[in-house]
Parts: sequence; C-alpha cells; structure tokens
Amino acid sequence: MIFKKLTALFIVVLFLSIISAPTIITSIDNSVDISMFDGLGEEEESENFKILIETMSTNMEQTDYSLLEKDRIDFTHGLYSKPLINIISPPPEIIN
Repeated sequence: MIFKKLTALFIVVLFLSIISAPTIITSIDNSVDISMFDGLGEEEESENFKILIETMSTNMEQTDYSLLEKDRIDFTHGLYSKPLINIISPPPEIIN
C-alpha cells in the first residue's frame, strides 16, 4: 500500500515539475531559453508540412448575387414549437 502511494506521489511531483518548470525558470531569470520546454507538443510548426494556398482573382461581373436575394434567405427562428411549461418536471423530492 505504501509503495502505491509513493509511486503515485512521484508521478504527481514529476508531472507538476514538468508543467511548472518553464514558469519557474522564467520568473527566476528572464534571459534563459526555455524553448525546449515549449516545443515539446507543437507538431504543427514543423517544416515537413506546408500548405499552399492558391489565390484567385474574381471579376465583379462574374460574381453570382442570386444567392443574396431576400427570398432565398430564410429566417427559421419562428419555425420551432415552444415547449409548454407543464412539460417541465418538478425537482426530485429529498429523501432523508
């Protein structure tokens, strides 16, 4: 039983030290490079993947404004039925 508690305590202390290390180091000395702590979980900033976005120029004459017409835009707020107050159940009774 004591071994389990010591193991759990060790894991918690290790986790908290890894999480709080950049904050503690930065608060002691502001010139320290902590990029090794910050870069552990940032996979999306690697140079392996690059997204190429192709820009397209559109002429105002080619734009289709028919979707912006008022009769095509529907406001659906009024289409939902309103629940009745009687449907809501009362809170449960307290059993002592």
